[in-house]
Parts: sequence; structure tokens; C-alpha cells
Amino acid sequence: MKKLFLWIVTLCIIFVFSACNASNVLPNTGTSEKETADTTATKHEHTAVTDEGYAATCTATGLTDGSHCSVCGEVITAQTVIAMLGHTEVTDKGYAATCLSDGLTDGSHCSVCGEVITAQTVIAMLGHTEVTDKGYAATCTATGLTDGSHCSVCGEIITTQTVIAKLAHTAVTDGGYAATCTATGLTGGSHCSVCGEVLVAQRTIKATGHTPVTDNAIEATSASTGLTEGSHCSVCGEVLVAQQIIPKVEPVKLNFAGGTITKEPTTIKTKHLELQIDANVYVPDNLVETLDLVTDIMEKVSGMKFEGNPNYADGLLMVKVIKDNSTESEASFLGFAKTSYATIPPLDIIDFSELIHECAHSLQFRQSYWHYGTWAMEGISTYTTYKTQKYVQEHYPDLIETVGTAASSLFDMIIEDYNEVYSHPMEYWIDNTLQSSHNHNYSIGFRLMWYLDTTYGNYTDWIYKMEEAYPMYVHRINSNQIPREKILEAFYMTYGDSVFDDFYAWLKQNEHLFKWKSELNAQNALDIRNVTQINLFPKFTNYYGTNCPSIFSYGGCALYRDLYIGLDAFKHYLTEYKHKTIDKLVLYVTPGVIVKFFNSNGELMRTEKAWFDKYMDLTGVSFIQLAGEGKISTFKITGYN
Repeated sequence: MKKLFLWIVTLCIIFVFSACNASNVLPNTGTSEKETADTTATKHEHTAVTDEGYAATCTATGLTDGSHCSVCGEVITAQTVIAMLGHTEVTDKGYAATCLSDGLTDGSHCSVCGEVITAQTVIAMLGHTEVTDKGYAATCTATGLTDGSHCSVCGEIITTQTVIAKLAHTAVTDGGYAATCTATGLTGGSHCSVCGEVLVAQRTIKATGHTPVTDNAIEATSASTGLTEGSHCSVCGEVLVAQQIIPKVEPVKLNFAGGTITKEPTTIKTKHLELQIDANVYVPDNLVETLDLVTDIMEKVSGMKFEGNPNYADGLLMVKVIKDNSTESEASFLGFAKTSYATIPPLDIIDFSELIHECAHSLQFRQSYWHYGTWAMEGISTYTTYKTQKYVQEHYPDLIETVGTAASSLFDMIIEDYNEVYSHPMEYWIDNTLQSSHNHNYSIGFRLMWYLDTTYGNYTDWIYKMEEAYPMYVHRINSNQIPREKILEAFYMTYGDSVFDDFYAWLKQNEHLFKWKSELNAQNALDIRNVTQINLFPKFTNYYGTNCPSIFSYGGCALYRDLYIGLDAFKHYLTEYKHKTIDKLVLYVTPGVIVKFFNSNGELMRTEKAWFDKYMDLTGVSFIQLAGEGKISTFKITGYN
């Protein structure tokens, strides 16, 4: 078609060209030569018109641009033929045939005009190469699979494999067994006899545990052995707690101090003291040894000496022990040149608290005869008593009953309202009384000495400083009561001018120290678990109003561990000193406490557990034991007339 078109275009161009040339021949119109000549003389230029050519193609020639006159048709620029280009061949890649589809051979075409140069031909498909997929049988625990097939070339599944359901188990019973007291049991179960798979799992049954039954203890006596408490299982009979044989009870031998009653006025001398004792006063057997130890402790904690300044100390300190019905003051003391006296009631040979207090006064007078007012003088005595009791409590707990507890000293020094103290300068209390305290100015002096001791390392240096500055001043003024300004001077020169201001600041931070229960442990009890034995002495004055020992006073209760308490001295005191009848003597203690009763030969008589409203007979009992470990808050002996 393209070739035909090109030929037609060519013929048309030739025709137009020929016509244009023919128009240049004048026709015979009868015009004269003259006219012809005129015409020639007026001839015009051609009016050129472009004859556009066209490009050659792969299979056809082209034509260049040309031009002719649009008036006369004359060819001004002739068009020339452009040779055809020929094809630009490109390969058309074929592809191989597969199992399921035809292939195609390689071919080619012209990349310019697209004409196919070499035609591609179809390659027939190959078809599958079948391979068998082997199946397998089902079991108890797994499904099976049928045979199938696939093409080894393309992998397409030809015959699909199907699942064969798994077979049922062949169940066999697994027998269980019951649990016992000590061994676990097992529930019944089952498994498959073919594959062994557990079908019903067996579960462990927890051991039932023993059912305990108490085997009661049998108390040993001097005639037969005993048994401790034990237990066994009522189901299997196994012994859970074996009973131990308790050997026959050997008599308990303890060193309990007794005492005597003076038949006439008696003098007893110790290391530092000379006791002038009235007739009819109860005197413990171990009095001298105990007083020597306690007075040594007083010197240790106070820094003062019973020998003291040779100007004021001459020989032993005299202590007068007055009988109960004496009209003399139980707490008075007198001081004279070179000799000191302390006067105490007979009770304080049993309980040293008052004796220590009065001896502390004499200790101060043996360093200097100056009298510094109640608040300072009683401060020394009460604080020395407290420190002595504290030291005994920590180092000689078996003497607590004799010396008294530190808690008792704190109890005597209670201040109800500290605001009353702080409302006045410390100097004010030299001449005034503190109403909100049980012991008035004693309580302030007690706290001041504690402050000096903990802040400056001593609480008695002011006595020595004053004596160094004004030796024998008391003899020059013929009185030992010194003026207020001298009292203040003693403290200022020893501890500084701010000593009293600093005391108030310290006291506000340490008020908790002076709560009497602070001397007890966290269980609100005095810990005497390391005390083996004590002697029980009655407190037979209106001041105490009780016959309980001091370890059970001022604290509510005490912690004990196998504590022996002697009663012979107590009974002797009641019968010989107080002339009481003790036929119906009974004991009441805190419920739950185990009490063992012993006769005078140390043989165990019986064991009882205290209970509410239970009074235990003390007939023939020389001492008791609070057995085991516990806490006691009540200890009361009654039944005497």
C-alpha cells in the first residue's frame, strides 16, 4: 500500500509540472507580434510556493522539499528522491514449553516500523512427569495418609493424599493406693497397652499427717523417776515426741541468806560504815558483804570518797538504824565536824534504797560541809542512788532485791508539768518549790545531775571546785548554809556561765529519759532472767503498803528464767519480828506461771500452774521456783494474822 501511495504522489507531481510548462506557450489568439512584444516587456517575477517533501521509510523512498510558481506553475526548485532506509532488525526472544503450556521459538521484527522479519512458531507443551507420594498407616497416637502423586518437573499435585483418622487406644487400668500419716498416696489411672500413652493421669494424694495424742508427763519424786510429756499418733501409733525419763529428784541446794533479830542495841562495822542498830531490828546474814560491795559502787559512780576531805572525815560513817516505832524521822541526816551520821528505818537494811540515799548525802559532806540548797543536795543523793541501782542491775542482778531497781528512783522523780519548770530561769528553783513534782525540788536536782554527768562527764566536780576556791569557808561564817550567789558561783566556775541555759535546752530534748518505764524493756518488764535466786523479804511499812519484793514493784512485772525465791527469811521475819501466825500462808502469782514448791531439805513437793483466783498453799514450803521462762506481774503472799 505504501508503495502504491508513493507512485500516485509521484505521478501527480509530474502532471502539475507539465501543466505549468505548457502555460508558458502562448495560444494562437490572433494577437499581433506588437502586442506580443508589449506583453513580454511587462513580464513579472515568479510567486514561489514550497513543495514539501517527505522522509524515506524502511520500505519506501522519500522526497526532498522543492518549489514552483503559484502563478505560472513553473518549477523553481526541483524535488529529488531520497533512497529508502531499510529495516532495523530486533530479536523477539522465545521461551521453552512446560508441562502445562506451549513454548515459542525465537523471531525478529523491525524496531522502526514494526514489520515482522522472522515469524515465531509455537512449541508444543511437554505434559507432566508423574511421581508417586507414598502414604502411611494410622496409629493410636497419630493419623495416617493415603498414597498420592505429583509432577517431578513442576511439583504440581496430580493425586491428592487424604488423612486417615488415628486408631482408638487400648486402655489398661493403673491401680492407685491410699495415703498414710507419713507417706503420700496415688489415685487410680489408665494407659494404652499399645503405645503406652497415659490416658488418665494418676495424682499424688497428700500424706494425712499424724493425729497426735498427748502422753502426759509424770513428775519425778525422791522415790521414783518421772517422764517428760510426749505424744504419739492415734492412727499409726508412731511416737512423735518421745518421753524422756526424769531421774529421781535430788534435793535442790541453794545458798539462801537468812537473818537474825537483834535482842539489844548492836554495832556492825563494814568497810566504810558503822551501823548502830536498835534492838528488835531484822538484820540479814549477808549484810556486811553486800554493804561493802554497794558502798564501793557508790564511790565508783559518784567520784566521791567516804574518806573524803580530812577536814570533814574522821573514821567510819555512822549509820543509825532505828526501830519501827521510833519517833525519829526515817529520812533525816545530821552533819557535824569530822563525823557524819545517817539515820534510817530498819526496812532499809533489807532494801538499801534509803540507805544509799542517806549515805550519798554523807559522801557529799565528807568532801565539803557546804550546804547548796535542797535542789542541789537532793539532786546528788537521788542521782547517786539511781546510778548505784543501775550499776547493780547491770553487773550484780542477784542483788536487785536488796538494792532496789533504777525504775524505783525514776518513779520517785516524776514531774507532771514541765511547763512549770521552763516558765522560770533555773536559778529561780534554788529558793522555790516545784509543785508539779512528786518530790518537788528533788526532781529538778536529779535531772540537773544527769545533765552534768552526760554533758561534762561528772556531776560532783562543782563541790571540789568550790572547796578549792573557799577552803573551810563554813568555819569562818559559822554556818554551812551558803548564800545563793555562792551556790551559783560553784556551778559557773565549774561548767561555765551558760550551764543553766544549756540545761533547759538539753532537758527539752531528753524528757523521755525520765519516764520511769524507760528503765524497763520493750515488754514493760524488768529483765532478771540471769538471776538465779533471791531472798524474799516483806516490805512492812505504810510507805510500801505491800509485802511484795521490790523486783516486782515500780515496773509492774519482771522477766524471769527458773528463778528460785527463798521464803524462810520471810517466814522468820513474820513470826519472830512481827509475831504473826502463818498457819494459812498462801501464794498468788500471775496466771499461767508454773510454780515448783520445795521443802527445807530441798526436795520437790509438787508443781502447780497458777490460775485466776487460785491461791497456792505454802505450808511446809521453804522456797519456790518460778519454773521455765516467762513474765510475772503479780506476786502476793497472804494468810498471816
